[in-house]
Amino acid sequence: MKKREKDIAKNHDLRIHILPSQLLIKNFIEGYDKCNYEIYLLEFINSSLYFLEKSNYEKYVKPLSEEKGQCDCISKKYKLDFKLLLPETLGRGKREFSTSITQMCEGVTLYGESNKTSKSPDYKEISATMIHVAFRSLSYNYLCEIAENPIKKCGVEKDLYLILQESKKAKNILFMLPYELYYIEYVKYEIGLEEIIAVLNSDFEIFFKYRKDKQPSFDTFISFIYHEKFVILYSSENGLKRVDEIDLILSTTFQELNRFSNY
Repeated sequence: MKKREKDIAKNHDLRIHILPSQLLIKNFIEGYDKCNYEIYLLEFINSSLYFLEKSNYEKYVKPLSEEKGQCDCISKKYKLDFKLLLPETLGRGKREFSTSITQMCEGVTLYGESNKTSKSPDYKEISATMIHVAFRSLSYNYLCEIAENPIKKCGVEKDLYLILQESKKAKNILFMLPYELYYIEYVKYEIGLEEIIAVLNSDFEIFFKYRKDKQPSFDTFISFIYHEKFVILYSSENGLKRVDEIDLILSTTFQELNRFSNY
C-alpha cells in the first residue's frame, strides 16, 4: 500500500454495519420467495451503465438452471457470477441468532425468536470472522497454504479456505461485502469513498493477488454499500478502481427486503 493511501485511510473514523440477515441469507424470510441476494444484485447490474455497456445494452438475465455452474448474470456479450464475501461463521451466526421473519400474506409479517437463544439447551457462542481483518493479517504464502489444504474445523482458516475456492473459478466475479460502510462524523462523499477504496486496497491486496494468479483472464469486482449507494470497484493491476455507483432505490427487491427490518 502506498504511503499516501495509508495516510488517507487514517484521516476519519470509518465503521462497518453488517447487513441484516434477510439481505444476506437465502430464504431467510419464510413465505417470501424473493429473499435472495442474487435477485437484487441482478437488478443493480441492470441499472449500471458500466455493465450495460459491456452487454451492448442488452439486459442481463438469470440462468434457467444453475446445475452446471452457470453464471448468475447472463447476456450474449458478457457473463458475471455473484459471490457473497460472507464467512461461514458469520453466516451461521446471522442465521441462528437473528429474529425470525415470516410473511403470512401481503402486508402481514410475523417476527419471532431466533433459532437459538441463550436459553437453548445447545446454545453456544459463535466466533464470527470479519473477512477484511482476516485477509489483512496474512502473508501471501500462508494464504496459498490455506487454499490448498481442506480444513474441517470451523473457524477463520475454514472461512478463508471456502472463499478462496470460490475465487479460483474461471468466471468474471462480483464479490459483495456484506457490509454498509459509514463514518461516525460527517465526511464529504468523494473524500469518504477515496478513503474506503484505500482501505480496501490494503485489506484485500493478497486476496486479489491470489485471484489474479489463479484466473488472470477473468474480471474481478468488489462491491459494498456506502451513502445509500451500491458501489462497484474493479480490481486492476494498479489496485481497485471505481467503475459505478448505483442508488439503492433502483433495486425494488433490495428495498422490499430492507423494509422487513429496522436497518
